[in-house]
Amino acid sequence: MINKLHNPGHGLGYKEILDQQGNFLLTVEMRDQLQNVLDANMMLADKLNYSGTPVFIVMNMKNPQNKTTTIMPGAPDFYRLQQAINKAKGN
Repeated sequence: MINKLHNPGHGLGYKEILDQQGNFLLTVEMRDQLQNVLDANMMLADKLNYSGTPVFIVMNMKNPQNKTTTIMPGAPDFYRLQQAINKAKGN
């Protein structure tokens, strides 16, 4: 499940988490895994000194480097997000 949370296009959306009445569809194990991901994200935000939301971190997961990583506090516009993606790709 953690891979589902991190893989674009293969993530958990509200339809996989909640039914039409708003009840959780996750098993206890899936809820625990989701909580672990959220806790790790909070610890990372604390270490980076970010307390507001959102914060976007765009990086090359296969070859992470400072020169190809962008941290964007706030909601970026399309152009800024595309620039960060291109940077992560090494373009």
